[in-house]
Amino acid sequence: HGLYLRPGDGPIHTLYVVHHGFRESIEVFELDVRSVLPLLTWVGCAVAPEGATLNAVVGLPGDGFATTSPRLTGEITSAIWEWHTDTGWRMVPGSEDIRPNGLEVSVDGEWFYVAGWSDERFIRLSRNRAPVQLDMVELGFRPDNLRMAQGGLIYAAGHTNFQEPTEASNVAWINPETLEFERIFHHPYIEGFAAATTAIPIDNEIWLGTNRGEMIAYFLAPSLR
Repeated sequence: HGLYLRPGDGPIHTLYVVHHGFRESIEVFELDVRSVLPLLTWVGCAVAPEGATLNAVVGLPGDGFATTSPRLTGEITSAIWEWHTDTGWRMVPGSEDIRPNGLEVSVDGEWFYVAGWSDERFIRLSRNRAPVQLDMVELGFRPDNLRMAQGGLIYAAGHTNFQEPTEASNVAWINPETLEFERIFHHPYIEGFAAATTAIPIDNEIWLGTNRGEMIAYFLAPSLR
């Protein structure tokens, strides 16, 4: 499901992978890019908390990682979790029942940025702060995943009219400090590409992925049109 690459100081990096196979877990790999073909070596895993279905994962400053759980069994039905070597899993205060999907974290580690897919929201949640600060803005589409970009903006990709004939792909960029946003892309269903679930800027283009189909799409970044 989710992937996150933590850059190393040299050619060795850390890759976190959300796994749904024979166990629900975050799998951790060492990625060595010194050769022509990158070498991936499994180094360990963290089995998900009991009753949690995981979605996105991000590495945290220092060590550890965080993951979203859009579905939990029990009184709390969704949350964000952190994992650290010395403490294991803990639920992030303020994340209870916000129905998180995609996830990013600020460079200083003080804020989580959350794609609230079910409620068409972008959520900003403080980390390690009391009292907890929780801010939301409605985007007008279901944001699936988030991506940090240069200049401090966050790209959110998602869909409108989910699984209907009028389903469309959407991308917005968001200022995480002011919560101002602009929808920069809206496109109806394309044969073989149902709806965007992730967006990443590459040079003067923005590339899109989907979880339904085997194609990728791209469009010219608005500022360069």
